[in-house]
Amino acid sequence: MKKLFLAIIAVFVANLATMAQESQSPVSFTGNSHAVWSETPAATTGLNTIFVLHDMNGVSMHYKATDPEATVTWYSYGEQGGAYSVEVTGITYDGLTSTLANPEGNRGYIIYEDTRPTYVWVVDYSAFPLVINALTLGEGDCSTATIYVDGSGPDIVYYSITGVRHVLDREIKLSFYDLEWQADEEEDPDDGPDGPDDGETKICPFCGETIPAQARKCRWCGAWLDGSDGGGGGDDGGNGSNAAMHRHNKYRHSHRSSRRAVRRRAQGTAATGQWVQVESSETYSGFKPTIVLPSPYCNTTFTLSGDRFLEFWNEPLQTATSDTFVPVAIDAHCIAIQEEESHDNEIKTQGEGILGGSAPATITFRAYCTDAVVYKEWQMATDPDFQNIELRLGQDEVTQTFMEEGTTYWRFVYANEDNSCDDVSETFTVSIGVSELKCPNVFTPGVSEGQNDVWKVSYRSITKFHCWIFNRWGNKIIEFTDPSQGWDGTYGGKLVKPGVYYYVIEAEGADGKRYKLSGDINIIRYRKNPFSGGGEEGGGGGVEGGGVTE
Repeated sequence: MKKLFLAIIAVFVANLATMAQESQSPVSFTGNSHAVWSETPAATTGLNTIFVLHDMNGVSMHYKATDPEATVTWYSYGEQGGAYSVEVTGITYDGLTSTLANPEGNRGYIIYEDTRPTYVWVVDYSAFPLVINALTLGEGDCSTATIYVDGSGPDIVYYSITGVRHVLDREIKLSFYDLEWQADEEEDPDDGPDGPDDGETKICPFCGETIPAQARKCRWCGAWLDGSDGGGGGDDGGNGSNAAMHRHNKYRHSHRSSRRAVRRRAQGTAATGQWVQVESSETYSGFKPTIVLPSPYCNTTFTLSGDRFLEFWNEPLQTATSDTFVPVAIDAHCIAIQEEESHDNEIKTQGEGILGGSAPATITFRAYCTDAVVYKEWQMATDPDFQNIELRLGQDEVTQTFMEEGTTYWRFVYANEDNSCDDVSETFTVSIGVSELKCPNVFTPGVSEGQNDVWKVSYRSITKFHCWIFNRWGNKIIEFTDPSQGWDGTYGGKLVKPGVYYYVIEAEGADGKRYKLSGDINIIRYRKNPFSGGGEEGGGGGVEGGGVTE
């Protein structure tokens, strides 16, 4: 009883939807066993409405006029168009309503109210049955999956008033699982080969497939569309500095993901993240005996079901599910992250997002691979074409500390188990600049906090460093081995007296250059003159280090 009640409610709701759809049309139907589907086609067809009926058994078609004095005349036409229409006989009239009993399906009707026409097409769905018996998997390749469909489903055709053939969309849905790159944090979508996903598309000039309008690489044939081969990198340039000891990350990345179709999407992409299994689908307007689609990146079954008219009538969908598909297609999201402690006295020459700069530079190269990737290798070369590969590391993640001046090129090479599918990431360029070491000769500790109150060298690409500072009698006040460190003008926790001090430095650069520097350090301290409001140089208080008083 409960099932019968639910069925009645479902039919009632469907009829309400039909009434809403037909409310704008003077044409209606009675006697049909199922609700009538209606939609407004493109204006170029000349049709006002397309009606889809489950079948034509016991159906009557009605037209309600707006003028009781008007003459209503019915015509019908086939694939030749309205110019070859013939008048329909057997019309009955009752007030404003004219009725055609047992109308013929898959015909166009032109109903004139005096000289004002209404153009409709009536589809008999029973003449276009959809049958889906089974799905068989074809042999997959590096970019596509092939499915053979055992079944049938004629195109649901209709004709415009000028006799142009059109096909009604069945909306047959193929459902499956796929891997999608989901990011940890937002980044610029232009960095990926697919570009920003704004819904716009274009045609790949190499294979003719549809791809995102901003794509730099075709996800079907793998061709780069911007004249490059996927290479990356950059030149040193620009200047910049950050607060001392402020840790931050610089990254460049390669996102070679070719995600597509309808799916639940995470917002944005990022340098770090993970491949996540998601529900995906493709929708087809008509029955296809062979389906070719971009290959999923994980094991999955395919389920084909349809169509939208059976779903509208609450009838069982035609459906079939394949065996498990095992992909050979591969993909990888590759990144390079440089972690550095940024110091206010380090000379910055690389621009934003450029890897390297001042040695030592520690960079982590990381690849996130899809399921079918088995062979993995990070390669380092001294030339951008990788003719001279000096390092091969067979792992997902590599951390390298760069100590030598020069430019190196890094890329990730990956393949599936039988090496039938392989690919490479974009190239990451690491440039370590030549060394530089400069020493100031004056500072003013204890005068204005944060302004020239620490003696520090300015440096770039210094890999070895040792500095000693002495007073005028040769007594050591301080020594340190980190070029980012300095002297705050104190000894034993107290400011030393103004005067001349001396430094000695031994260092070595990433380019092999050796430094042996020495010179004066002048400490100047100013006292405020209470009478003039200005300042004058004075001796000041304090202690001089080294156990010797002045």
